[in-house]
Amino acid sequence: MRLASLFVLCACAHTFASESTLSVEEIVRRSCERQAHDLELRKQYTYKQADDVRMLHKDGGTKERKQKTFEVLYISGTQYRRLIEKDGRPLNEKEAREEEAKMDREIRKRKGESDGDRRKRLGKEQKELDEDRKNRTEIPRAFEFTLLGEEVVSGRPCWKLQAEPRPGYKPNSRASSFMSKIHGTLWVDKQDYDWARIDAESLETFTVGLGLFKIGKGAHMQLEQHRVNDEIWAPKEARMKANAKALFLVGGNFDMQFRFYDYRKYSVDSTVTVAAEGEK
Repeated sequence: MRLASLFVLCACAHTFASESTLSVEEIVRRSCERQAHDLELRKQYTYKQADDVRMLHKDGGTKERKQKTFEVLYISGTQYRRLIEKDGRPLNEKEAREEEAKMDREIRKRKGESDGDRRKRLGKEQKELDEDRKNRTEIPRAFEFTLLGEEVVSGRPCWKLQAEPRPGYKPNSRASSFMSKIHGTLWVDKQDYDWARIDAESLETFTVGLGLFKIGKGAHMQLEQHRVNDEIWAPKEARMKANAKALFLVGGNFDMQFRFYDYRKYSVDSTVTVAAEGEK
């Protein structure tokens, strides 16, 4: 018994020493690997997403507001968003029937596709996922990180890191080119190495989405994540205040807020819920 206790104490001491001497680079590397790992697991979950987009006057007052809530699920491996609320109210009977019919058509379309079309669709999905993972693992090369200390976020101890663009950084793809144009603060969960919170600002104008969406200098972006079902970390809230312009649309000042909730895990062969959300 004493020998076993000694082994436990030695193991704990080794773990503590390893964690206490982790370099900033190692913390960031592990956190980026965790993010890439969670991307695939999130496809096993349905959730609800509430979008609240306000276009602002120059004085900051609301010029136009659009609110939509979606149920986000996967149909034959591809994400589908079903509208369930609009402008702060549930859909009326006619609107609900239309959305149900749209989803039924999508299900029939997926069931009726050829093997070749299915491989092509899933191949495109996998390519996008691989690019997203690659961009996340590019972060340690794109930024210089400084440890600012430790803070508690939603009851969990985190490392607080400052991220600044690394001088001379050369992006490996068009999708990662924006990294040299933002800086911010990152909170990394000390237990899971996942990102608990991000607070970033654009240093200059950049484009995303194949150049279709332009975000101006001084944009403020925030993301908060939480642990779901004792398995993954997933977005909880996101917000961006920016001067932005989408292709073919009038640009302006926007305040965009997104809330993600009611995460539920479903079986691979259906969208029947098998486990409710449990933040831990």
